[in-house]
Amino acid sequence: FIPVYIGPYWFVLFHTDSYWSILLCIGLYGSILVSTGLYWSILIDTALGAVGGYQGLQERYPLATPPNASGPCGRPRPDAFHLLRAPDTGDLPWPGLVLGLGIISAWYWCTDQVIVQRCLAGRSLTHVRAGCVVCGYLKVLPMFLMVLPGMAARVLFPDVVGCADPQGCSRACGSTLGCSNVAYPRLVLGLLPHGLRGLMLAVVLAALMSSLASIFASSGALFTLDVYRKLRPTQVRHLGTPGDTWGHTWDT
Repeated sequence: FIPVYIGPYWFVLFHTDSYWSILLCIGLYGSILVSTGLYWSILIDTALGAVGGYQGLQERYPLATPPNASGPCGRPRPDAFHLLRAPDTGDLPWPGLVLGLGIISAWYWCTDQVIVQRCLAGRSLTHVRAGCVVCGYLKVLPMFLMVLPGMAARVLFPDVVGCADPQGCSRACGSTLGCSNVAYPRLVLGLLPHGLRGLMLAVVLAALMSSLASIFASSGALFTLDVYRKLRPTQVRHLGTPGDTWGHTWDT
């Protein structure tokens, strides 16, 4: 979309055709992807290196207890490194994880408009299937991008990330419900240099804008096809305008 959109302006400014703009955008997006991947690699290596690697994380995580912890509240769970947990004492029992997660995943991946609209944009059924397979493999990455750095943040900042009482959490992060949401910012601000902190902000904003764009596009499609088309069935050639208007309304 962007190369086609900026192609004429690119020709006016630099007297080159749209193919150069396509190459420019490919290079720009490639550099963003490479820099983002390097950033995540540096963050993971830095976080695990600060706690002594994965073995050090296994040894220190059960001891990451805040100073004011009383009883089991605020203490790490003994089954924190187990994916399938006990059905009677686990916070995520394995029967619900195995049987219930399949139903939820089928709803999300097969019926959610944000996901379905990306499949509908595929060139063919083969491309859509290949994209779904690639996305399935990419779902393994959150274990290394989110879970392990979050556990490392609990080890490095137990009094903030693992606060046990509402008063302590309020002093640490301003919330009485817990401070797990500040694990990632504290990890970045506490371990990474200044240049990579700005890259972190760019990565978070890019992910936020991508998610918001998908939500606005799906809401506009639902409004146009389910509401506007029923109210004005003869207006078939101008369905893009009400969808864009609806998306801009939600945006503002």
